[in-house]
Amino acid sequence: KFEKEINKLNEDVEFTNYISAEEDAIKVHNTLISNARKEGESIGLAKEKQNIAKKLIEMKMPIENIVSATGLSQEEIENLK
Repeated sequence: KFEKEINKLNEDVEFTNYISAEEDAIKVHNTLISNARKEGESIGLAKEKQNIAKKLIEMKMPIENIVSATGLSQEEIENLK
C-alpha cells in the first residue's frame, strides 16, 4: 500500500518540485552554516596566534623566533607592540 502511495507522489510534478526546492533550500542553508563556521575558526585561530605573539613579545623573545613560532609576518608582530 505504501509503495503505491510513494509511486503516486513521485509522479506528482508539483510535489516533486516542492520537495526539490525544499531540499535545495536546506543544502544552501547547510552550506552557509558550514562557511560561517570555517570563517569563525579562521578568525579564532588568527586571534590566538596574535595572543601568543603578544605573550612572546612580553617575554622579550626575538621577533624572528616569534615569526617562526606563530607563522605571523614580522610586520604583523610589529603592529602588535
